[in-house]
Amino acid sequence: MSSGESRNLRASYESYKLSTNCFLGWMVAQYRSAVPGDENPSPIAVTDDIVKVAKALQESKTVVPLSIIGALHHAIEKRREVGNIYKASGAEDRSHGYFIERLEETLGILEPLVAASKRLPNSEIPGIDSVTLNQFATLALEEEEDNDDNDVSPITATTSKLPAAPHRRSAKGKVVFRQPHCKIEVFLEDDDMCRVFEVSFLLHQAVMMRDQLMQFWTEAAIGTLPIPVAAWLTSTVFLLGNQLISNYFPLTSEEMDKYCVNVWKFLDAQPDIDAGIDGKFSFLRFCDFYNAIKSWKRNRDQLAWDGDLLKSEHDEVLIRRDPDTPHNHSSADGKCDEEHLRGVLEVLQNSREYWNEKRPVERLEVHKKASLVQAGSSEPLLFYLTDFHDCVDIPPLGEEHSVSMDSPDHAASTNASDFAPSAGLVLGLDLLITTFDVFRWPNGESNEDLDARDSALELATQMRTAVDSSTEVVRASLDNASHVDLVEKMKEFHGALDDYATEDCTQFYYRAPWTAGGHMGEMLFQAQHMGRYLAGCCTGGGLCIVPATLHLYNALRRSDFKLAEIPIMEELCNLFKANVFQGDLTDRNFLSIYRRIVYGGPLNKTKSAIEWKSNQSIVPPLSSIFCDQYAINHKTGPIFLARINGQSAPTTIAQEEKIVKKSSLQPQPLTTVMHLAKETVLAEFNGPVPVARINYFAIFDLCVKVLENFGKIIDESDLKDAVKFVPPVELHAIRGISMVDSVLDIIVEYSKTYRKRKKFLNLNGWCFQARHLTL
Repeated sequence: MSSGESRNLRASYESYKLSTNCFLGWMVAQYRSAVPGDENPSPIAVTDDIVKVAKALQESKTVVPLSIIGALHHAIEKRREVGNIYKASGAEDRSHGYFIERLEETLGILEPLVAASKRLPNSEIPGIDSVTLNQFATLALEEEEDNDDNDVSPITATTSKLPAAPHRRSAKGKVVFRQPHCKIEVFLEDDDMCRVFEVSFLLHQAVMMRDQLMQFWTEAAIGTLPIPVAAWLTSTVFLLGNQLISNYFPLTSEEMDKYCVNVWKFLDAQPDIDAGIDGKFSFLRFCDFYNAIKSWKRNRDQLAWDGDLLKSEHDEVLIRRDPDTPHNHSSADGKCDEEHLRGVLEVLQNSREYWNEKRPVERLEVHKKASLVQAGSSEPLLFYLTDFHDCVDIPPLGEEHSVSMDSPDHAASTNASDFAPSAGLVLGLDLLITTFDVFRWPNGESNEDLDARDSALELATQMRTAVDSSTEVVRASLDNASHVDLVEKMKEFHGALDDYATEDCTQFYYRAPWTAGGHMGEMLFQAQHMGRYLAGCCTGGGLCIVPATLHLYNALRRSDFKLAEIPIMEELCNLFKANVFQGDLTDRNFLSIYRRIVYGGPLNKTKSAIEWKSNQSIVPPLSSIFCDQYAINHKTGPIFLARINGQSAPTTIAQEEKIVKKSSLQPQPLTTVMHLAKETVLAEFNGPVPVARINYFAIFDLCVKVLENFGKIIDESDLKDAVKFVPPVELHAIRGISMVDSVLDIIVEYSKTYRKRKKFLNLNGWCFQARHLTL
């Protein structure tokens, strides 16, 4: 088949699919009105149902619009064109011809229902382009059930099923937000030919994203991309890929495997088409992983008799080859890609331990996070592994080997374990194994000493030390009675980190960089949540120690007092400029700005005394797409798309609709979306404001020390007898933070008076001390 014929085939396919959805959607809607007693949600499930519905409309004397007859004519014409092309290439499908016959029969029933005064249109459908809509725009919005034009409340975007085709051109393979014109969708179980291009294009998109991930993990292996960022991107691609596939094969991968085989046969005879989408490799790989999981028990038993999977040294399962080495497709004589097969079997065999017993990271995942909605598992593949074990009885390997080899029931029990795994499990194991492969072979050079789990353990140890230090600071320097709950939460977080750091897990699954990177992301997410409260940058309130310290330094530095620059404090002011200072390091009105930003208004005080209360800071947190996506289990939506494109996150329906319109006019390929996501998240690690890896604990400790020094200075100054605290306060950190408001008041009112400023000269050198601020 020439390239021109290939293009004609694709255009004709897309055109008939569009027109078929058009008239079938109308028929279903009219049928529900004509036969209200039929509560079947899908009156057209198979090809023969089309004729039955047409006859029902004939009996009810439903008037048929000319546009529907035009769509039906158009569908017959284009389906016949596709059938002829397939026939000429030797890939004819009998169901295709049968479908055309049913459409012609339907046309004969519906044509007399058109008003006699009307003239039948030609096969062109007004307003419908011959190019189909984007079938794979999983970021599309679902229509609101009861849309109120005046409703401006926040909404949560969800992914939608394949919508009926809107009359709008949209390039296939682009991420497009759109509102479907009609919610009625019709997919026929026996119209197999319709899915040839759908499945091939779907896997083509998956392969493009998979290749992109391989490059991300190469960068992670050589140290130019943080491991948790590579894992975050992998989880996003995995869940996005599952959204694409679930629209076609929501239950198991059995149907997908069948279509992969059919498409492979077709592409084998059509090299021009295959060259354009790299199709055969994608299908073969999916089929091999599918069969490895489906027959996992038989394959495992065959290898286990040699003792290979009974060894405790899990490094024996490592994939030891250049990742550029092609996957070896299973052959009829039993040969297969043994390294990939062993990786699949090791994960499936040993994952029952992860499923039945407590996972090392589980205590971190269930850590209480105040009002924040609890995030799900840091391992997206875990859900599919759990589902696998729920569906299959997996006795321990040793128990199975106690059965005699001569037992006549042995072969039967082995074969009985064959079942159709989910498509998500197939794709997930493929990603888990191949990302491990490329991580150990960056740029084609083996590095067996590179282990992502070692990096995860190191992060847990560092974070545990930081949490322990801040816990002691809270106990020693703040009013312990007011912070009992905080101390308990910090102790729990410390214990969860300690459990993880001391757990001995050498399994292939835990050492896989996707798993270990996901654990690192979970630690960072939990540390950000607790650290934001300590730093007073938390939704719902937090300690005001850090904001007060920064406002104090900024006032002393930028007022006429002219405190000498302290680099670490300048760095902190710039780090939190967006939220603690609302974008501007002010040089005037220090007191009013401090009160408004940190507390939302003035504090309670008298002329002779400062009233100490545990006032909560209302400073909002720094925005982090890395942490926010963890909180919603990596689900993609309009907020995600807006943020990776540098836009403000939408909060109302009107803003959502604006994104819908813009994305429809400027669609983005999925690989472009992931590249933008990578750059956005990478900036949160290596940019000027590394918000995803801020060590809030170290910043908190530093600011407490500053305020303690500030309190001591007050005790040694002329203000000691002039300042009284109600009730009396002995802790220097609390005295220091209580004095910030008064000091800012004095700076504003008397900063230009030498006599007043002279009292604060001894602040100039030693109350601010520096520490490292990032993990």
